[in-house]
Amino acid sequence: MSSCEQWLSAELCGLINDKYHEKSTGRFFCYNEDAKRDITFYVCDEHDTPDIKGHAELKLIYPLHASKRKASINNLIDKIVKCNHSEHPVEGWFFLIWNSYYEDKYTSNDFFSIVEAEIQGAISKEHEKINSLSYVIPQMVDFCDSEIKWRGRNISIKVKAIQVTFFSTNFSHYKNNDIESILLIGRDRHGNEV
Repeated sequence: MSSCEQWLSAELCGLINDKYHEKSTGRFFCYNEDAKRDITFYVCDEHDTPDIKGHAELKLIYPLHASKRKASINNLIDKIVKCNHSEHPVEGWFFLIWNSYYEDKYTSNDFFSIVEAEIQGAISKEHEKINSLSYVIPQMVDFCDSEIKWRGRNISIKVKAIQVTFFSTNFSHYKNNDIESILLIGRDRHGNEV
């Protein structure tokens, strides 16, 4: 799954840069696989050195066995918690991917509900361990609902996304007005629509 996540982070960078780089007159941009993170956000003025303003780590979640799915969820949560004390905030972006190939195992609604509950549970468990952190989980949003022809039949594909942000109880350290958090999902670090 690592190569799929690398592909997705490259595509997301392209989308984000196309949409926001010009609007910010070149001040805002992002790179994938930079600073040892899936996506790194930068802000700079015309003559300044770019400043890192934040990072995002991605994880694709498929209708696999529950143990593999939970391991993927915990892996991303561990990454963002370990980075919490770094200079720059790190968000976790979960992309939940269901296709009709799995419809005998889960309906799409069941899959999304189960995974959302697993993410909520894993984050609550982590929060109990580390009381100095708070977290934000905006609502799950639709990312893609489409059909493709694959191996001679139509396959339905649905993708939803969830952002997870842990932050220090000293919230002002992470406040960042220079960039919008999770641009594609449309929520800021406070969970408000942007």
